[in-house]
Amino acid sequence: MSMMMRKKGLTLVEMLVAVIIASIGLAAVAVLGYQSYTHFRTTTEVSQLQQDLDIAAFTIKGYIDEAKKCEALGGSALVAYNNPFWQVEFYREGANLVLKWTDKRVNPWVVTTRTVIRTLKDADDALTISDDDDHPDIKWVTIRVTDGTLEKAITFSVKMRNFYNL
Repeated sequence: MSMMMRKKGLTLVEMLVAVIIASIGLAAVAVLGYQSYTHFRTTTEVSQLQQDLDIAAFTIKGYIDEAKKCEALGGSALVAYNNPFWQVEFYREGANLVLKWTDKRVNPWVVTTRTVIRTLKDADDALTISDDDDHPDIKWVTIRVTDGTLEKAITFSVKMRNFYNL
């Protein structure tokens, strides 16, 4: 009779084995979940920085493309002119890339300012412009963005379509 009673229940060793196996399974699920979350978060941050680079590059390229003259102002700032019609300045204000548009077709001039992106690298080389050695109508622009941990940069060339229409 004592043998029958012993077979109906679980021994302490069997219980410990079951708990250890369940713990290993839960630990594996937790590690996989954490890795997935970390990968998702990093991917989202990189994607946001890339979007900011695309927005800044598209905006700057559009104005330089239509300009007759473009030059660096120093300290992560540049200005593009299409005199006598308009002037646009891009400059760094903390981590913001700011666009200042001056419409010279009306008197008094209309000046508007807006923030293009909010992740510009807080350094003097965050926004640079340089001339192409062989072609005076081509400008090279570099933009650097950061979220504090990750940093991305883009360099692109722009042909000023109105350069020779002085």
